[in-house]
Amino acid sequence: VITASILYPGSATGIHRSLVFKTFKKADDAYLDQLVELYNKGEKEMTVAGGRMKVLFMPEAMYTLVWRLQSATNGASVYHKQSPLAGKSGAKILDKKLTIVDNPIDDSKPGARAFDDEGTACRRVSIVDKGILKNFYYDLYYASKMKMHSPRPARLLCRKACCLAFLPAQPPGLPCRLRDALKTPVS
Repeated sequence: VITASILYPGSATGIHRSLVFKTFKKADDAYLDQLVELYNKGEKEMTVAGGRMKVLFMPEAMYTLVWRLQSATNGASVYHKQSPLAGKSGAKILDKKLTIVDNPIDDSKPGARAFDDEGTACRRVSIVDKGILKNFYYDLYYASKMKMHSPRPARLLCRKACCLAFLPAQPPGLPCRLRDALKTPVS
């Protein structure tokens, strides 16, 4: 694994990338040049008018977004009243075009399994359905403390989803090839 990090001065944020090889290899100069270019573009600070606006996230930002979602839907966070989503089951928390499922029995995904670390059978669970919060993750301990049946207890060691898939809505009017491409879950 080769990890390259470039931090912005005076902060803990920056550009981070990892390359995974099975043998020793030199990182491609074009790859490193792309990191430097992204860093340079990110140095410029801008002031924008407040309000709602469209944003575009780089693929690498998904880790941060997923991590926050996993923390907020974790049963321990709900029990300890640390989750901003506590008490919001059934509420709209995301755009209606977004559905998020945990499907640990999908063998095409890394981490797929029939049973979790506590010996509970795994199954597909909808976390967010068309923008509506549907489920939280509970291990057996917090499921019993909350007096509820867990749809799929979380992994004992990680207490988070293992095989999240983001299922986009299929808006009408898109060209057939694009619409068909959107049918494939992005994870």
